[in-house]
Amino acid sequence: WSCACASTTVNATNRTFAPTTPYTSFSIFTGTDINAPLPVELISFTASKQDKDILLHWQTASEKNSERFDIERSYNGVDFEYTGKSVSAADISNTLRSYTAIDEEYAHTATVVYYRLKIVDYDGYFEYSTIAAVTINTTKQTAATVHPNPFGNSTTLTLQNAVSGSIEIAIMDLSGNQLYSQNYDHKNPEEEIKIDTGFLKSGTYMLRVVTAQESVIKKIVRY
Repeated sequence: WSCACASTTVNATNRTFAPTTPYTSFSIFTGTDINAPLPVELISFTASKQDKDILLHWQTASEKNSERFDIERSYNGVDFEYTGKSVSAADISNTLRSYTAIDEEYAHTATVVYYRLKIVDYDGYFEYSTIAAVTINTTKQTAATVHPNPFGNSTTLTLQNAVSGSIEIAIMDLSGNQLYSQNYDHKNPEEEIKIDTGFLKSGTYMLRVVTAQESVIKKIVRY
């Protein structure tokens, strides 16, 4: 039993193999047994972000004795785990077939999520697909700075990385009562907004900035 791939440890007893370094190529690799032909000719495998979920899509040109596709996930491109999701294969096919699956249970805080298919036939033999990667978090979070803080009759809010468009700035007391609210048309990547705080009594408050994508809260103090 052998593997036509580099940087890979092969276990001929249980017919498994694992990468010793993360895979970076996008070609299919397989473990083969001369007595068990590989069941599937896989021609594509992709992963893409769909709203809050990840859509997996793959196509086969032919299948022979194919039972199922097990979907595996990784956060480093090396250590894969079964997601608990499988898709039934065609068994016998000589025509183009398309498959899809949705993963809504990945770690949403991850920067990149990696996937691969474990293609299993009815005799228990299997092969792995290429690795498909999808980037989840690329947008920088809005940074809000209040200066001076503590402040007197006025202070300045500096925004960085905020999405252009309408934003709401609100000041609330520690009980959540809203004392101030103003909408602004934010246009620049970095912008300073002066806020009149003369109406506030001495004490601690919460300043909230709401953009089209997120909400940022800062603790502020009026002396």
